[in-house]
Amino acid sequence: MDAGNDDPFERLRVAFVPTSRVRTATDRINSLMRRGLRADSADCVAFVGPSGMGKSTILRRLLERHPPSLRGRQLIRPVCLVRAPTSTGNGSLLTMTLHALGDPRPGSGEPTLRELRVIGHLRSQEVKLLCFDEVNHLIDSDSDRIGYKAANVIKSIMLERVCPVVLTGVTHARRVLDTNPQLSGRSRALIEMRPFDWRVDADRIEFIAFLGLVERQMGLPEPSHLDHPETAHRIHHVSRGLPGHAVHLIWFALEEREDDGNRTPCITAKQLTDAADRLLLREPTRRTNAFRVAPPDAYAPAPMYEALKEPRGKGRNLWEQPDDTI
Repeated sequence: MDAGNDDPFERLRVAFVPTSRVRTATDRINSLMRRGLRADSADCVAFVGPSGMGKSTILRRLLERHPPSLRGRQLIRPVCLVRAPTSTGNGSLLTMTLHALGDPRPGSGEPTLRELRVIGHLRSQEVKLLCFDEVNHLIDSDSDRIGYKAANVIKSIMLERVCPVVLTGVTHARRVLDTNPQLSGRSRALIEMRPFDWRVDADRIEFIAFLGLVERQMGLPEPSHLDHPETAHRIHHVSRGLPGHAVHLIWFALEEREDDGNRTPCITAKQLTDAADRLLLREPTRRTNAFRVAPPDAYAPAPMYEALKEPRGKGRNLWEQPDDTI
């Protein structure tokens, strides 16, 4: 992050906070890449979790740390990242894979020959890790049926044992593996990222610390104290404990601040309240905006809440400000 950039939107956009969940997942994927294919390790790892946990961000950062390079005239690609297409057919998955591998004609040729081209590229480019992102797209949302042809493409690649494979998606994406015996038999590892649970002491403390780090990276003139326990509790409720959704909420609050002419030196309670309205409008089932109610029993402090040691001291409680009454 450019420390000299005073645009809070840009600073928030490039901010990356390595939570314990992110570090654990990153370490396991890096270990898989280092080990490669061995008899005592999995050929395929399922990397699942709800949207907003940072799975795609982890894969993108892995790609940034292992960029393609040239060895003479040969392209070397340590990591290949393929976004699974919304279509469940095998042709589109092959096209996306060939495109990610830099094939000049990714959409041409019979499926069998295109599979051979994929294998050839993986070997010649010395790919150490092949990642399929959003594999839940291979599950038809209307019929709930899995695109078996697309799953068979993944299986065919794995049978060649060129490199380990990571399949990433939301939690139910595991069905792509579980319903294909040959795929499930080769996948003996699971990386699952779970939301932060406010009732768990370690999760609550880390979520509050996460908000404090995100706020500091924005670099606003004055602190907003997003990591105040009561404010953090409301953010947790609106975001369901998902870091990505919490960041979206803060982004919307920055937009509300901009709409106010940037007159406030920090994010206010009113801006967070309006931002939460916008975020919750995206949900098919409307939930109560935790910023628009007095803290009822539903938002009561979790055990040991009063004994919580905050990252930056007591700070300021947004909900005690007379100008920002909820």
